[in-house]
Amino acid sequence: MKRVFTARLKSGDLRHLIHELREYKDKTLPDLVKEFLRQLADEGISVAKAYVRGSRYEDFVVFEKTEYGGRSNPKKTVVIAGANNSLKFQKEWYTLSHGEFVRTEREVNPILMLEFGSGQFAVEGWRGTFPGQHTALLDHWHWYEYPSGYTDRDTELLEEYEDGMQKRQSSGERPRMPMQHAIDAMELRNTIAKIAQRVFG
Repeated sequence: MKRVFTARLKSGDLRHLIHELREYKDKTLPDLVKEFLRQLADEGISVAKAYVRGSRYEDFVVFEKTEYGGRSNPKKTVVIAGANNSLKFQKEWYTLSHGEFVRTEREVNPILMLEFGSGQFAVEGWRGTFPGQHTALLDHWHWYEYPSGYTDRDTELLEEYEDGMQKRQSSGERPRMPMQHAIDAMELRNTIAKIAQRVFG
């Protein structure tokens, strides 16, 4: 990608060339760099969303970009971030204690579950690090629940009762790593070249 400026060796033409170069340096190039970073971030967000699609957390996370560096600042950056949205993922289950069902309800952090997983499938170094957990270091654990759209489909159904309650078992949740995949996609040479060609021509 190369931008060519031409001028005849006459003072008027050279002044015009200087004006063109300054205009390109101060306005056009910064705008193109911002657009390049914006499109690169959009590519990352698209990849991240693809890895979340179909999960039980899909409605609970958002991916957004923030741009830094105005026209006068030569350094331009754009940051993408995955975050939990305003909805809360509440998980309810029961345990059996002295023949009685004891109800428990907790708020699950969707973006952390998606990125790092849980139990034996957690990303190395992250197993057992979530606050307030009691089962992460077990090989498997079971609980009772009334199934809903937020039931983890990868858990094993052990037993089903007449009132609809189920006994389920899990060994952990596999991470989908949307942010890591987004970063990997944005660092691919052909992705960078494709977007640069589109923006800079």
